[in-house]
Amino acid sequence: MSITPESAATNPPLPRIGVEILRHYLQDMSFENPHGPSLGETLANAAITPETTLGHRYLGHDDLYQVVIHVTVPARIGERTLFLLEMTYTAEVRLHNIPQPVAQEILSVQVPQSIFPMVQQILVQATTAGGYPSVVLHDVDFRQTYLNALAAGQIRQGPVGVPAYEKL
Repeated sequence: MSITPESAATNPPLPRIGVEILRHYLQDMSFENPHGPSLGETLANAAITPETTLGHRYLGHDDLYQVVIHVTVPARIGERTLFLLEMTYTAEVRLHNIPQPVAQEILSVQVPQSIFPMVQQILVQATTAGGYPSVVLHDVDFRQTYLNALAAGQIRQGPVGVPAYEKL
């Protein structure tokens, strides 16, 4: 079947549907290393307690959204802080004709899953540059976290443009 000008007029093109990650970047980072690594001191004895927070918000036009992963990684031995890393990694995303409930899941699961390896890589590079062995941030099951938060009523239903932040 060939497409003629007449058939094109009667069968308009389907609307574009999909997710487009326009850019992702390290928005902010701080690595505090107050004492530097001490000889004989290892991270094996340290309490490393990472905390990850996820958020997203509507940017106000053209179906653009911002997805933000904020990570705080303190390492301590007793009361002594070895290092403290704080990082905000951001993606700007355009959603094309995505229904509201699906958009919420895409912004809470698929986009963070796509950019999280960069967060992990930056943490490894920062701790290595700080004189410590590589600290690897374990994978986050964004889908299960989203489903748990949804079941617990911790995710706001309604327009995706409303900021939704959750601790992972």
